Amino acid sequence: MLRRQALWGLAGAVIALPAAARQRSEDGIAKGRRGGPNMIKGEPPRLDFGGGLVIPMNASIFRTLWEGEDRWVTYGRAVSRLEVKAMQQAEIAATGTMKLMLLTQAFAPERLVRFESCGWRNRTNDAKDLVLGEVALPGKPVMPTTDRITGSVTDGDTGGGGEDGWHAVTGYMVMKKDVTLAEVRARAQLLKS
Repeated sequence: MLRRQALWGLAGAVIALPAAARQRSEDGIAKGRRGGPNMIKGEPPRLDFGGGLVIPMNASIFRTLWEGEDRWVTYGRAVSRLEVKAMQQAEIAATGTMKLMLLTQAFAPERLVRFESCGWRNRTNDAKDLVLGEVALPGKPVMPTTDRITGSVTDGDTGGGGEDGWHAVTGYMVMKKDVTLAEVRARAQLLKS
C-alpha cells in the first residue's frame, strides 16, 4: 500500500526549501525553487510544474504518464529491507513506466486514455495492451524519497515474516526538447506492438 509519508516526502521537497528559495502566498501555493514545482495545498496536494503539468500527490501518480508542455514525468515505488535497494527498484519502476508509456504513445496512442487533466493511462488497465520494447531516453530520476517502515517487509530472505524496511518513491523526467515522439519511434526496438 502506498504510504502517505512517501508522497508527502515528494511534496515536502518543495516545502523543505530554505525560506530564501521559496515564497508562501495567500492562495495556498508554496512556491518552489527556480525551475522546481510549486505545491498547491488541498486534498490531495498537487505539484504544479508549470506548462499545464499539475500532478496530484496520491496513488494515482503511478501507472500514469504525466505530460506538460515541456516534459513527461512518471513515478515508481518499491519496498525493500535495504534503503539503497528500494531506491534502485523505484528508479527501475519509474524508468520502465516511462518507456512503456512513451512507446505506446508513439506507436499506439489509441491504447491510452486521458487521466486527470494531464495524465495518460492504459485504456484497458491490462499491461499486455502496452507497446513493449527498448528505447534510450535522455531522462533522469527526480525527487527521490524514502521512508522507514516497520514490520511489513516480506520476501524470500525473511522467511515470510515481516521485518523493518524502506519504502522508496521516485519520479523519472524526460524533457521534450531532448526527445520527441518521432525520435522515440526512430530509436525504438520493439518486442511487441
